[in-house]
Amino acid sequence: MKVGLFFSGILFISGFAFAERLGVIDEVLRPQMMKVFDGELFVVEDHQIYIYDLKTIKLKKVLGKAGTGPGEFNLDPSRSIVMSVNSRQIVAESRNKIIFFNREGEYLRELKKRPTILQTYPIGEHYAVLKIIYGKEGKAYFAVSILDEQMNEIKELYRQKFFTFGNKVYVMPDSLNCGVLDDRLFIEQSPEGFLIKIYNFEGEEIGSIKRTWEAREVLDLQKKKAFEELCNIPSMKRVKEEQGMSAFNELIKQSNFIYPETFPAIEHLTVDDEHVYVKTSKALKGKNEFIVFDKEGNERQVVRLPTTPQVPFLVRLQGDKKFFSMVDGQYVYLKLVDVSEEEEYWEVHRLPL
Repeated sequence: MKVGLFFSGILFISGFAFAERLGVIDEVLRPQMMKVFDGELFVVEDHQIYIYDLKTIKLKKVLGKAGTGPGEFNLDPSRSIVMSVNSRQIVAESRNKIIFFNREGEYLRELKKRPTILQTYPIGEHYAVLKIIYGKEGKAYFAVSILDEQMNEIKELYRQKFFTFGNKVYVMPDSLNCGVLDDRLFIEQSPEGFLIKIYNFEGEEIGSIKRTWEAREVLDLQKKKAFEELCNIPSMKRVKEEQGMSAFNELIKQSNFIYPETFPAIEHLTVDDEHVYVKTSKALKGKNEFIVFDKEGNERQVVRLPTTPQVPFLVRLQGDKKFFSMVDGQYVYLKLVDVSEEEEYWEVHRLPL
């Protein structure tokens, strides 16, 4: 017979922990990303950030609103707000502006930004940005750069191919991920294998994380599913709706679709709770594998955690958008609950790492 014990509302049975349900976020119907920091849960939906007390899941404040004035967002249809938070400020951004709030949610200031910038990370006196670079003949790249306080580029640190490159379309794109921890910037470079490079706030390389990994083959069924998802992105759907199926089929015919033979070593990188969490592409039933490193690059542990809802194709390429966060040795995540064909809601769960 297995022995069960309760600690802080979480059930442990013979060393296995089950997630604790914290509550329901009633105010949000379609969350687009979440973040946990300093006892608060931040959930983005459209042009607003909902801030909850993590213990009670009670709404504390809502930041942002639709419009073009100070503290307001005029959203581009292909983008949603992306946000980050640290001990000093909350940073929220749309395609064309960045808004800074203090930790109490009071509006401080805003800056214009180039539409090619996907996400901005304050680091030291500068900014690190994830962006798109458009070149000649339809070639495009993801890139990470360091900018000064006026958003002028100081140095480009890394780039890799965008999901469209000339007439090539990478159906299962390897998105570029980065994160800031204190005054350190971590950039994963998975086209080279399991590789993360570490930079200081001036863009100088100060270390790296390397690890062996076992390549996982991409199966035909997975390629088919990825192609179907690609065909449902807004730009492809507009071709169908506005120009008809013949134009859509011609577009497909003219494109050179590229499928990887194996999944990347690093599927996602996120920085939370004084650690770097690397999500691998290892196939696990109902779980994801994360390798945890400290800020010096030392491996601490390997954990397997419940999966969260899949972020849409284009959203996966737009920065650190996810439905989970790590804090105080716990995995906090959103879970979609289907009540019926017409009703669903989002729960907040947490699980010890």
